[in-house]
Amino acid sequence: EDRFGFNKKSCCASSIDHRHQSCLASLRTSLLHCMNSVCDNAGREVCSLSVETPFCAKHCSSSGIPASRSSVVTRSNALGRALWCLAQFKLTMVLDAVAGNGDGSLNLLSDGLLRSQGSKGLIASFEVNSKTAHDSVSFLSSKPGIDVTSLSFGSAEMTFAHMRDVTKLLRRLRFKAVRRGRLAAVVLAESIALSVEAPRNSRISLDVDWR
Repeated sequence: EDRFGFNKKSCCASSIDHRHQSCLASLRTSLLHCMNSVCDNAGREVCSLSVETPFCAKHCSSSGIPASRSSVVTRSNALGRALWCLAQFKLTMVLDAVAGNGDGSLNLLSDGLLRSQGSKGLIASFEVNSKTAHDSVSFLSSKPGIDVTSLSFGSAEMTFAHMRDVTKLLRRLRFKAVRRGRLAAVVLAESIALSVEAPRNSRISLDVDWR
């Protein structure tokens, strides 16, 4: 059970029953409460679509949410605040579609995971541009408590075989980071997140055994 009072038994029912709907409603309420706590009244009224601005940096800096330098997903817009809050709902693994320079969604998600899970968490992100991927690795490496690894498969197309290899690598990297008491972060350089059709009778899974 996490600090918001949610657990697998109450929120992951096999069917959409009353208990499941009630849990989702509570989850939504807690998410909105967390997002609203980031900004004061002025920030909540104005900072919903803009990138990081001096005004929003002043009015949406509560709770220690990290700042951004150049990204468009930041504490200054609702999406950035939602990602930061969701990462604190005791998630054990997060996949970020685009790493960018590292100071946008990747920054917010990793900070949220650190607050919730610390050394038990893992975040993986994709970035097709090699220079930008390098920038994101450098940015994350400057943050305390994170072990950052850059991986490249030499192709932007992540095949089913690649995804299975990624799963194995993530397990090893996460285990190594846990032993050091740190959050594991992986930037998949020169790769993009794609919907890959799995071979018949098999499925793609990036689930990690956290035991």
